[in-house]
Amino acid sequence: MPRIRAQQITIDIPRTNSEPWINIVVQLVEDDGGIVDRYDFSHRALGKVATEIVTFTDPVLQKQTSVSVYGLAEAIKEAVVHWLVADHNGTYLDGNINLGA
Repeated sequence: MPRIRAQQITIDIPRTNSEPWINIVVQLVEDDGGIVDRYDFSHRALGKVATEIVTFTDPVLQKQTSVSVYGLAEAIKEAVVHWLVADHNGTYLDGNINLGA
């Protein structure tokens, strides 16, 4: 039976304070092992799915937890801000990552 999987997940925020979009590239895995890249696409505006609750087992903490899609987006944002500040010798102030001197 053919299966699909998420080949790529992108959170697109074109401008500061704009509506984030979650874009998914779908890959088809055929019965014979063949793979069709970019088989299809799915997308959601964060505002339309923000209150959906997702329950999963955290692979590091080994405990089941629940989070809203908005909470998940905030967690990803916090991690990305941390990485950008570290990688670019920046500071984070008032929602902006300022480049180091």
